[in-house]
Amino acid sequence: MRRLPLFFLLLTACVALSAFRTPEERMAGIAALHAQADSGLPEALYHLSMLYERGYDTIPADSLRAMRLLTASADSGYLPALNYLGYRLMQRGETAEGLRRIEEAAIAGDPKAQSNIGFLLLQGKLVARDDEKALYWLSRAADAGVATAASMLGDLYRDGRGGVTPDTLRAADYYRAALDHGLLDAAYKLEALQGPLWARSDASEQLRVALYLYPARAPQIAIPILKRIADSADFPAQVRARADALLGDAYSRAIGVDYDHDLSLRHFWRAAEAGYAPAQFVIAELLEIFPDALLPLTDSPPSAAELREAALAQGISTAADATTRLFLAPEAQENLDSIY
Repeated sequence: MRRLPLFFLLLTACVALSAFRTPEERMAGIAALHAQADSGLPEALYHLSMLYERGYDTIPADSLRAMRLLTASADSGYLPALNYLGYRLMQRGETAEGLRRIEEAAIAGDPKAQSNIGFLLLQGKLVARDDEKALYWLSRAADAGVATAASMLGDLYRDGRGGVTPDTLRAADYYRAALDHGLLDAAYKLEALQGPLWARSDASEQLRVALYLYPARAPQIAIPILKRIADSADFPAQVRARADALLGDAYSRAIGVDYDHDLSLRHFWRAAEAGYAPAQFVIAELLEIFPDALLPLTDSPPSAAELREAALAQGISTAADATTRLFLAPEAQENLDSIY
């Protein structure tokens, strides 16, 4: 039997049960789910099938019962069940019936089913490849917020497939949409597409890109951009200082890099020495606990009080102020710079 791609990953079942902390609460939740399923509620049938598929708490895995429950939910018109039933049927080798079920869910408006159909049409292994039909289904799924659909749609516009002309800007928009919905793979596609352009951009634009990626979306891609900014003598000192402060933050919290206290301190100190207020506040906080912390980096370290006063002169008086300023968009930072 052909193994289906990982694109069709099993969704986590009945997330609500995880909110029950005690065994008694979990048993009560499972009993309520059984009662709802016995009354024919399609959503309950679906979630219960997920529990029986893998087993959960007092429920032993039972693939036959899971399949019966899943089929009952799908036959009741619950679209996520219809889509997942199609996957399970294809997994068992019942390709035609599985495709029929997924397509039925897609036509009825299920975004994940629409994305699945688009994927199968692009892949061209279980169904005949048809890029134009894939474009149609993926567009609908992407509009509904399915990250994988947006990423595949970006591929079509990048390569000029599916009846569209190559459009790298639109491809980048779809990759960003996929990344905004948590698909890290889209960040690497975006970097491959626009990385050379980023490298030729001015300091503010490069910083804007880095802040878009760091800290939540794709910090491992943001880090090299921040290093390029921090180490470039061609960029304004304040932009370099902010990049240094962001690198200090990354090394202190192990975001996109391994934890490294010494590198974190070095980057924060470079930023503070250049007059960047959030970094001055961070170093001041450190010096109040470890007064000798800067001795490996400078023979004449400032006092914590001096750095606090310098930060305060630029409007930074609390850790929250420093954090907010550090992660401001570049244009907002420029507005502040005109005040302080």
